Amino acid sequence: MSTFYNNIPIEDLPSKGRLYREDAFFRIKILSIGDIKYLETNNDIDIIYKDILQKNLETNVPIDDILIDDRNYMIVFLKINSFTNSQTEIKTQCPYCGYMNEELHSLDELDIKYIEDTYANDGYKRRINLTYMAVELRYPTIGNYNRVEGEFADIYKYTDIVSDISNMDAYDYMTLQTAVDEFKIGFQEDFLQTCGQCRNDYNVKVVVDYNTLLKGVDIMLVYRNILGICKYCGYQINDDMSYRDYMSYLDIVNKMIEEEKEKEKSNSKNSMESSSFISLKNNIANMKNMIKQS
Repeated sequence: MSTFYNNIPIEDLPSKGRLYREDAFFRIKILSIGDIKYLETNNDIDIIYKDILQKNLETNVPIDDILIDDRNYMIVFLKINSFTNSQTEIKTQCPYCGYMNEELHSLDELDIKYIEDTYANDGYKRRINLTYMAVELRYPTIGNYNRVEGEFADIYKYTDIVSDISNMDAYDYMTLQTAVDEFKIGFQEDFLQTCGQCRNDYNVKVVVDYNTLLKGVDIMLVYRNILGICKYCGYQINDDMSYRDYMSYLDIVNKMIEEEKEKEKSNSKNSMESSSFISLKNNIANMKNMIKQS
């Protein structure tokens, strides 16, 4: 059973730990095969991530008090460290020359926007006065986060608004959206792309889909591979093994199988060549006997 915990420095979190106790700490285990199986059993991603952190996170901060943006940081940390490949291919068209750029990017290349201490005096909250209402901006936690998808997702995420804002006055909406953009923290989904043809730089938006970030593993294939590893080398893999170690075992076994196949091909070729040589010698001997008899 894997018991190694990776330390997550407080200052690396988007919140820098400003809303936690002074001695707060976070240590996390990478995903196990059991975790991977569990991720595929439930579609409520907020419940799944909470359960995964409760199982794999060692901390003196209550799970419900962890900020959503810090949780997302930890989920990306798990993605990068639990899988052997966390890269994704991004295709973008250069706005200057039209060239289609295709590059592999890793999640650890994304920039992070950290909390600003200018909000410290107000308890890291901010009040925005609109025409007919005042809105409080605050950082949502696992315990009080209600996911809302769509165009206004960030506004609902960082404010105390619960009513429909689709009919909000345009000026109020722009004021609120600008305030939210300044206030929010976490991974920045914009990065600078250099065109491979004209060498001009342009902005690219990478959407981190937290709903599928740790999901999508073919569980039936995992079962088949585990049986294959057990059959081939006699090693029993259980749910406590880290998924990364499982992938390493699978890679080693696949390479050993390929090496054996190549060895069998080589032996088969040598055997055929040897048989051909013996057959040739026998034919020559027969021809000599026939000549003598004649």
